[in-house]
Amino acid sequence: MNSLLRSLSSGLALLALLAWAAAPATAQDVVFDSFDRTDFSDIGSFAGGADGVGIGVGPTTGVGGAENTALSVGINPGAGGSFAGIIIPGPAGNTDITGTNFLTFSFRPVGAGNPIAEGNLTLTLEINLQEDTDGNGTFEGASDDEFRAEYRIETTGADYQFVEIPLSSFRKVNAPEAGNGVLDTDAILQVVPVFGGMQGPEFSYAIDELAFTQDSRFNFGNVAAEVAFDLFDRTDFSDIGSFAGGADGVGIGVGPTTGVGGAENTALSVGINPGNGGSFAGITIPGPAGNTDVTGTDFLSFEFRPVGAGNPIAEGNLTLTLETNEGR
Repeated sequence: MNSLLRSLSSGLALLALLAWAAAPATAQDVVFDSFDRTDFSDIGSFAGGADGVGIGVGPTTGVGGAENTALSVGINPGAGGSFAGIIIPGPAGNTDITGTNFLTFSFRPVGAGNPIAEGNLTLTLEINLQEDTDGNGTFEGASDDEFRAEYRIETTGADYQFVEIPLSSFRKVNAPEAGNGVLDTDAILQVVPVFGGMQGPEFSYAIDELAFTQDSRFNFGNVAAEVAFDLFDRTDFSDIGSFAGGADGVGIGVGPTTGVGGAENTALSVGINPGNGGSFAGITIPGPAGNTDVTGTDFLSFEFRPVGAGNPIAEGNLTLTLETNEGR
């Protein structure tokens, strides 16, 4: 696997994969934009935060290889620390995505020598869902909700990656008094992808087949090679290492908790005290029998949730970067 999109937001089974492993479409699937055109005058753009930052859009080759079937976005970060994004309107005003569970799209760098593809530019991609609850055709921060999921994009390679984001991973981001705090699935006005805090050279990316789906597009039921690295079905986690540092007072601890199936002591709970800020903390999970052979596998998968009432991750009051590292 030559790519990686890392989730910065909580949610279950957050996947960023290289190829379609598509399940059949359902009646509840909603194609928000397939970008099969050359006129993108309906796509808004915005940029700022630094001198010289700019953004432009146009057509490009899509997932299936046909010309003018995807949207290309070119960005000049200017002097650095800038932001730039696009505004993708729904196909007919407000879009009803009720009954869907995932936001999906395909993503790739555009152009030879692209710094994303070569691993020379790490970016955070924000995907925002903006509502129009009163039906006036405008997102208004004082009355409409905005929900966001964030991804850290590292080396991608040149090919399209399929990205699947559970709607449960989106968190409310605008003023607490705005809207009703609930994702109004029958009033989605627009999808707004944004890169923030950019520094480095100019780059372009393509996005294609933006859709909301009821079911996951991935079928893991017929996996030829599957390795269970750790199911955490136990109470003794003395084999799990931990480390922390970078600030005064930072600490970390592990223990058992309720698992995906609802049974006690079938998952690992990790508690973290960030101390005075700017710290880091992690765990080390050993293989089931020393070195583990994952030959023939393509994906790393796990389930994730906040633990405890009032958890700041679940309530949208804490944004984190989760790094998943492979040690050999």
